[in-house]
Amino acid sequence: MKLGNKEESLRFVSEITGDLNKIVGNADLSKILMEQGCQLGSKSIIDESLRVASEIQNDRNKSEAYSNISKILMEQGDLKEAKSTLQESLRVASEIQYVSKKSEAYSNISKILMEQGEKEESLRVASEIQYDYLKFEAYSNISEILKEQGDLKEAKSTLQESLRVASEIQYDNHKFEAYSNISKILMEQGEKEESLRVASEIEDDY
Repeated sequence: MKLGNKEESLRFVSEITGDLNKIVGNADLSKILMEQGCQLGSKSIIDESLRVASEIQNDRNKSEAYSNISKILMEQGDLKEAKSTLQESLRVASEIQYVSKKSEAYSNISKILMEQGEKEESLRVASEIQYDYLKFEAYSNISEILKEQGDLKEAKSTLQESLRVASEIQYDNHKFEAYSNISKILMEQGEKEESLRVASEIEDDY
């Protein structure tokens, strides 16, 4: 389907916004609009997606909506707009009061920043995560992406930070999962002895 002109594009926006608003929330609606806008090459629909996201009242949902939009824009190759939208997600996330929700938002943003090649900013955001399990996940994700990019030295360093954070996790089931994941990643990175050492700590503790 292609839109012939601006008027038809705006009509399409009006129709799908009205219909979808009846069955989905604004966060989902903004994502659907962005996907449609990028697919159809319609700036009107893309702008509508951003407008819908801006009207979301819940900060966590708003931050997630902007993050989702940023990912879609990145996949479409619009890196400048993707980065701008992710910065808005980060701004909204910084205002979240609940530690767990704020940590979830920061973890998500950190991963997307890394995927966009913003390594230093990704690490900075990850370092501000207050919830240990999500901080562990963020560093593990960064390490995996660095490995895929061929930066094995930085990948190992980041994974060591992930291990340090994992050692401070209070809940046993989360700590067990964190150590298991790190042991697996270490083995994939060719660090057999360190992988076995981490695995042995799991056995000792559990």
